[in-house]
Amino acid sequence: MTQHPSCIRPSITHSASPNPSDNHQEQDGDAAILDGLFGPDLRLIFQAIDWPALFRPLNRNLHLLDIGSEIRHLSRMLESTLNPDLEIRYDRVAFFPDRKDCGSLPSPFRHRSTFDGSWNEVRTRTSSSDRYEIIWAIHSFSILDSRDLSFPIIRQLLHRDRGTALIVLPKQHAFCHQLRLRYRQLFPSTDAHPSILTAEHAFSGMNSLGMPCLVRELECVHAIPLRDEPVLDTYLRRCAGDRRPSQTWRYLPSMRDFLDGFRHGSVYRFPHPIWVILGARPESGTDGRRRLYSYLKPISRQLVA
Repeated sequence: MTQHPSCIRPSITHSASPNPSDNHQEQDGDAAILDGLFGPDLRLIFQAIDWPALFRPLNRNLHLLDIGSEIRHLSRMLESTLNPDLEIRYDRVAFFPDRKDCGSLPSPFRHRSTFDGSWNEVRTRTSSSDRYEIIWAIHSFSILDSRDLSFPIIRQLLHRDRGTALIVLPKQHAFCHQLRLRYRQLFPSTDAHPSILTAEHAFSGMNSLGMPCLVRELECVHAIPLRDEPVLDTYLRRCAGDRRPSQTWRYLPSMRDFLDGFRHGSVYRFPHPIWVILGARPESGTDGRRRLYSYLKPISRQLVA
């Protein structure tokens, strides 16, 4: 039986302001709204990790593989934290065509390659000598079909001695997972992914490969006023996993009752607990686990997997 870790739970509650979009600017408008909602989550994640320790190479450069994450915000946050003499050779896996362009990255990031989201391409274009000191997927696995993922490949691509996987995912009882399941039950023919990875599944997958893992749990709540219809609509569509749902889906009796369960007066409060999972190659053993410990900022109580 897989052991589930217990962790201290820092908390954050935040809201976002509406940002309506017309058809031409729909994607940009949605991105701005989601940035407002998930941005505070990212800051909480940023506070949980000792980034200079994580990015401490044996020489002046290291290799980073980004699996589908939105890099621009975190890279700016890291710019003033990391050693300016460091060079981060940055590769990324883009699962969606409209996210292939990562834009300009601040120092010390140096964009090298972009893979098209196929694990076959990652394997083909990386040689046996290509190993990454850091592989991260921050809030990206939660929007992918879990059948698209391959933890054995992630393990293979990690540097044997210094490699660290950083995976951030919501837990299975987070609102987004609850809504996705209900949406699939109501609309079984939808394009919404049927099998979404949760933090617990990721931990089990890495643990089953013998990878030493540590977990920090963060309690987040996405608070959205009822009157902020553009924000609410964008957020619920994101959680449902369907960009073009029926215009009436939210008003079906069973869905309306479900959403009302998260209503507190004039505000919806959607729980979004997340796990920050750190993992290493199995061969790293005790030294690898000790190294992972050093990447978590100390708190008053720390229980890990």
